[in-house]
Amino acid sequence: MLTVTLLTVTSIIFVTIEVFYQLVWGKYFKKCHYFRETLRNDTERCYWKDWDNLFKDPDFQTKVIGDAKKRNKKKTN
Repeated sequence: MLTVTLLTVTSIIFVTIEVFYQLVWGKYFKKCHYFRETLRNDTERCYWKDWDNLFKDPDFQTKVIGDAKKRNKKKTN
C-alpha cells in the first residue's frame, strides 16, 4: 500500500514538473527563435552599430525583440 501511494505521489510530482518545464521551454524557444530571425533578417543593419554594447546587457534579447516589433508596426502603417 505504501509503495503504491509513494509511486502515485512521485508520478504526480514528475508530471507536474514535466508540464511546467514544457510550458517554460516553449516560451523560451519562441523568444530565442524570434531573436535569431530578427538578427538574421536585419538587412538595414539596425543593430550592428551597438553590437558590442548590446550583448553586454543581460536584457539584450528583450530589447532587440521589442525594437523589432516597433519597427515592424511602423513598416505596416
